[in-house]
Amino acid sequence: MNKPSTLPASVTNHELQRVAAHARDVDAPALPRVDVSAYVRTLLARKKLFLGVTLLLAVPSVLVISQLTPIYRATSVILVEGTKSKVVSIDELYSGANPNREYFQTQAEQIRSRDVALRVIRDLNLVDNPLFSKQNGAPFGGLSRLTASVDGGAPPDKEPIAFAEARVLELLHAGLSVTAARTSQLIQVSFDSPDPAWSAKIANAIVDAYIRSDLDARLKMTQTASSWLGEQLESLRTKLDVAEQRLHAYRDRAGLVSSRGSAEGGNARQLEELSQRLVQARVVRAQVEETHSQLRPGAPNRLQVPAVFNNPVVIKAREAESAAEAKLSDLRQRVGVAHPLYLAAQAELETAKRDLERQVNAVIASVEREYEAAKATERTLEASIARSRGAILDINRKQGELETLEREAATDRQLYQTFLARVKETSATADLQTPVARVVDPAIVPVKPAQPHKQRLAALAIALSALFAAFLTIVRDRRVKVVRTSDEVESLLGVPLLAAVPITRKASPSEIASSVLRKPNSLFAESIRTACTGTQLALLDVEHPIVMFGSSVPGEGKSTLALNFAIEQARNRKVLVIDADLRRPSIGKLLGLPSDSPGLADLVRRPTPEEAVQRISGVPGLSVIAGRESFENPLDIFADPRYAQALAKFRPQYGLIVIDSPPIELVSDAMLLARHVDAIVFVVRAAETPVAMVRRGLAKLDSAGAPILGIVLNAHDFERAGRYYGDTSAHTRYNYTPKVNA
Repeated sequence: MNKPSTLPASVTNHELQRVAAHARDVDAPALPRVDVSAYVRTLLARKKLFLGVTLLLAVPSVLVISQLTPIYRATSVILVEGTKSKVVSIDELYSGANPNREYFQTQAEQIRSRDVALRVIRDLNLVDNPLFSKQNGAPFGGLSRLTASVDGGAPPDKEPIAFAEARVLELLHAGLSVTAARTSQLIQVSFDSPDPAWSAKIANAIVDAYIRSDLDARLKMTQTASSWLGEQLESLRTKLDVAEQRLHAYRDRAGLVSSRGSAEGGNARQLEELSQRLVQARVVRAQVEETHSQLRPGAPNRLQVPAVFNNPVVIKAREAESAAEAKLSDLRQRVGVAHPLYLAAQAELETAKRDLERQVNAVIASVEREYEAAKATERTLEASIARSRGAILDINRKQGELETLEREAATDRQLYQTFLARVKETSATADLQTPVARVVDPAIVPVKPAQPHKQRLAALAIALSALFAAFLTIVRDRRVKVVRTSDEVESLLGVPLLAAVPITRKASPSEIASSVLRKPNSLFAESIRTACTGTQLALLDVEHPIVMFGSSVPGEGKSTLALNFAIEQARNRKVLVIDADLRRPSIGKLLGLPSDSPGLADLVRRPTPEEAVQRISGVPGLSVIAGRESFENPLDIFADPRYAQALAKFRPQYGLIVIDSPPIELVSDAMLLARHVDAIVFVVRAAETPVAMVRRGLAKLDSAGAPILGIVLNAHDFERAGRYYGDTSAHTRYNYTPKVNA
C-alpha cells in the first residue's frame, strides 16, 4: 500500500508563514500581555449570563440601599481664643492665642468629654427624647451595638437614670464628631441625626456646654487658688522672719564684717602666683621626664637621644673614636695584626671607646639629677598651693554659709512679695472671666442628608455587581478550553487546519448530508470543497487513496462531513464510502438505506463482498458499504485479514475510498482502521469539544503511527467567532452563480 511520505503538503504558503512567525514568537522571550479585547468579546458572547448575574446582585443591593435611613449633619464652628488664663499674672488674662497645636487638640478632646455630654443630656432632656429612646433602637448608623451593650444591665420595666444617661451618652458620642483645623484656630463640632432640627440643636448645645464648662472650671480654680494663696502667704511671712534672724545671728558669731572679695584678696593673689610657677615647673619636669624615659636602662637607641647625641663632650669623644677606627682600618690594610703600630692603634681605639662611654654615662647622670630636681621643685610648689588653698577654703566655707543664709532670706522675701502681689491680683480679677472660645458660625438645620450617599452607593453596588459578574462569566467561559476560532486550531492542537465548516441551523440531518448537492454555492459546500482541495494536494503522489474521518466523541458531525466529502469527490472520480462504525452506524440512515442492507460485517464474513456495495441514485460515481449493527466484536472484524484483503481488492476499482470510523475517545476500533488508510481527517466540533480530549485522540493516533492529515473545524459560527473572539477567517459567501447559455 502506497502512503505519502509527507502529509503537510496541504499547508498553504500563508499557513507556512504563520507557522514560521509562531516559531519566532516561541523562541523570543514572551512579555506578559493582557488582551482586554478578548475579555470584552467574551462578555459580549456570554452577555445573557453577564447581565443576569449583574441584575441578580445589583437589584437587591439597590433595594437595600434605598431603604437606608438618611442621616443629617449639622456643624457649628468655634474659634478657640488661646490658653486659659491663670491666676499667677493678670497679663495672661489678655494674652493671645497659643500657636501650640497640642493645645487645640486638647480642646477638641474636651468637647468630647463626658462632662460636656452630660450637660447637654440634662439641658435638653435627651433621656426622654424619642431619638434616643430604647424602644426605637439605634436611629442613626452603627448605634445598635452600643445600645445593646449598655442596655444589658438595665431593668426591663423602668430604666434607672444612671443607665439611661450612660446609654444616651454612648449614642451622643457615636453621632458627635469634632475636627480641629490644621492651619487655624477653628474647631468644627458636628452631630449626625436622622432629625435635621435636632442635629442642629444638639450641635449648638454641645458648643454652649463646652464654653460654660470651661468658665465654671476656671471660676472654681480661681476660688481655690485664692484660698490657697492666703494660707501660703501667712506661712511665708513666718519663714521670712526666721530666715532673717538666723542670718544676723551667724554674721555676729563668725565675725564677718567684710565682703568676700576683700577677705580673700591676698590669699587669692598668692595662690594665683603659685599656680603659675607650678605650671612652669610641670612643663620643665615633663620635658626632663621625656628625656629621662628615653635614657632609661634597656631603652633602644639611647645614644641617639638628642640630649646625649648633641652634647659637645660626647661629640668630641665620638670624633676621637671615629679617628681611631679610621687609623686602625688604614693600618689593617698596610701592616699585619701583629705589628706594633696596629696593636698601638687598637689600644688607642679601645681607649676612645671607653672615654665615649664614660662621657655618655656622665650626660645620663646629669639628666637624672636634673629630673630629680624638677620633681622636687614641683612637689614643693604643690605643698605651698595646698597650704594657701586651705586658708582660702576656710574663708570660703564661712562665706558660703553666710551666702546660703542670705539666699534663703532673699528667697523667702521674694516668695512673700510674689504671693502678696498674686493675692491682690486674684482678688481684683476674681470677677473677670473670658470664655475659652467663641462661636463663629452656629449650626443651622441641614436641608440635605449627609449620609448615606444613595446614588454613589447604588452606582458602586452596580459596578461591583458587574465586576463580579464579569469575573464569573470569564471564569466560566475559560474553565473548559475549546477551539473557538479557526486561528486556534494549529496553536492549540499543533495540527494544520484543512477547512472550517459553518454551522447549519434549522436543517435536518438528511438535508445536511446532501448539502453539497442541494446548495452547491453555499458556504457549507465551499468549505467541503476546501477540505477536498487540501486532501488532494496532500495525496498527489498516492494512487487510489484511502481517507478515514475520525473524531473524539460522537455528535461532532464526522459522518455528515465524510458523506459530503465523498459526494463532492464523486464529481470527478469513483468514490466508495465505508461505514466502519459498527456500534452506531449512521451513513445508511443519512442516505435512507434499508436497515437490513448488507454491511461491513457481510463484506468480511461472506465469500462475495461485492454484494455489500450499493450504488447511490442521484450521485453518479458514489458507492456505499453501510455499517449494519453486528453481534460480533468489531475489533475481530477489523483484525481479520479478509478486511485488509477486501480493501486491497476495492482500491484499484475506486479513485477514493472514504471510511467513517468510530469515535477515538470511546473505543479503539479507529486504531486498527488507521493501519490501512493513507490519511486521516480529524473532525472537531467548534466551541464544544474540549481541547484536552482532542489532544488525547491525536496522541493515540500519533502513537500508532497513523498519518494525520489535518483538522476540519465543524459547526463553526463564523459571525459569532469573528465578533466575540476575533476570528480573522472569512465567513462571507462568494456569490458565484454559473451562467447558462440560452
